[in-house]
Order: sequence, then structure tokens, then C-alpha cells
Amino acid sequence: MAKKSIWRCLTSTSTAVAAGALLAAVSPAGSASAPEQTLAQMDHATWTARDGAPQAVRALAQAPDGTLWIGSDTGLFSFDGRTFSAVKAPAGEPQLPDAPVYSICILKDGTVWVGFFNAPSAHISHGHVALYPNVDKKPFLSLDSLRQAADGSTWGIANLRSLVRFGADLAWHTEPTPNSARPFFFIDSSNTLWLVQGGRVYRRSLPHSDYTATNIEADDAFGFAETPDGSIWMTDVITKLDRGRTQLFDHLGHLAASLPDSTEGRDVLYASDGSIFLATQGAGIHKFQANDVAALRV
Repeated sequence: MAKKSIWRCLTSTSTAVAAGALLAAVSPAGSASAPEQTLAQMDHATWTARDGAPQAVRALAQAPDGTLWIGSDTGLFSFDGRTFSAVKAPAGEPQLPDAPVYSICILKDGTVWVGFFNAPSAHISHGHVALYPNVDKKPFLSLDSLRQAADGSTWGIANLRSLVRFGADLAWHTEPTPNSARPFFFIDSSNTLWLVQGGRVYRRSLPHSDYTATNIEADDAFGFAETPDGSIWMTDVITKLDRGRTQLFDHLGHLAASLPDSTEGRDVLYASDGSIFLATQGAGIHKFQANDVAALRV
């Protein structure tokens, strides 16, 4: 089995089912006729606990060599297309925490950051593990939403409330934000940080620290996807109405389109043909065709 196509769908008790199914739907094995195919006709495979696959999966990431990294409630695993293996450090070195994995980020140099619940963060390089237990000298309660910026810096959300960055001093530090509400963020290919906080979307050009408020409203944001022209699709939940919302804004933060569907999207994926996929908590996967999406643009 070629590593570049080692997986299509990982079955678990979490939203990883949706993530895997999205990749199956937009995999290179598909074609322009994919919408007419049945699932059985697609290049599709499933792995369950009987195959050794971890359950309660929370995070997925794929390395350049094709290896799939899997974060679950029982720790960190890797999958080479045939075997699922618990990731362990060499004997005598710090071992990975025996704790739920909240986020995985594979950096451009191939090293891996892992965020846990109630445990130190971990950096893995060539099989060697380094643990970083603190942010601003206080222990992590959690680290999620790990991302790497275009300038190579690594970012995340600590303890569900603080935007953090890993510094040149090899420590995590809290970054300034417009207010104290819970933040959600995305860093695009132009090194612009998009921050959702307190009901508003803000933009910040890295490495500068000042934010510009946009006219885009957003509450609890879950998914972001950048398009070739630099626009950003974003899914969020309007908390006071308990209703989903999916919006598109341009590189300056101007609203460009919104989907008419009110499903709560937990993630959004932009396909190369211009269509949009939404992964939902309990309503499956929604696809919006490219022509329909284009017609929604302001």
C-alpha cells in the first residue's frame, strides 16, 4: 500500500469519523463524477478496534511521509498503513503523558507538537520527546488548536482561554488578545492571524501584536479553511440561538458570502473544485457544489 494513500476513513466514537470521511470524499482517487458514486464505489477503507485502531479519537494529522498521527483519549498513536502503534520515547527519555490528546500539529520540518489534557505539551523530533509543562511558568490544564504560522512559529490555545506562542526561549507564553473571552484562531498562508473572541472576528498581521476588528460576527468558532484567493471559510455557532453559521470573508475581513444552511459545522473543508464540505456533530457531512457556493458571493 503506498504511503501517500494509506487511509481514507478511521472509525471511532468521535468526530474523527467525519474527518476521515471528508478525506475519502475529496481523495485523489475520486473524479468529477464522485458525487454520483456510492460509498462502496469510492476508494474507501475502514479500521475499527478489531484492527487495533484507537477509539475516542480527537485529533488527526498526516506527516509528509504518509504516516498518520492519531490522538485519542488513551494517548498518541501512529499508523503506517498496516499497523497502529502507541508512540513511545526511547528508554531513558521522558515518556509521553498518559492523558487524552487534544491537538496534533506537524511542522514544516517534520517534527510534531502534541497538546494534552491536564498534562505537559510534547515536542517529538526523530523519535525523541521533549516535554514542556508550563505556559508563563504555570502548568497546562490543556493545550489545543495547535498551528504553525508561515513564519515558522507555533501557536495554540492554553486552558481554553489563552492564545499562546512557543518562544525562542523554548517556553510557551501568553499572547495579547482584544479581550478576555475564550479565543478561537486561524493563521492563513499570508501570516495573518484571525482571532474570534467576544462575538467578533479580529485580524492581526504577524509578527505585529495589534489587532484590527472586522465587521464579521462570530461566537464559538470550530472550523476554518483558506481558499486559493486568500479568502477564509469559517464555521461557528451563534450561542444565544444555538444555531450554526458558515461565512466566507476576504483577506481584509470583509464578508463575501454565507451559506444558507444553519447546521452546526464542526469543521469545513474547501475542495479543489470549489465545493465546500461541512463536518457536523450529528447530521453527517454536507456538500455544497461549487456553482452554488459561487452564486452566494456578495
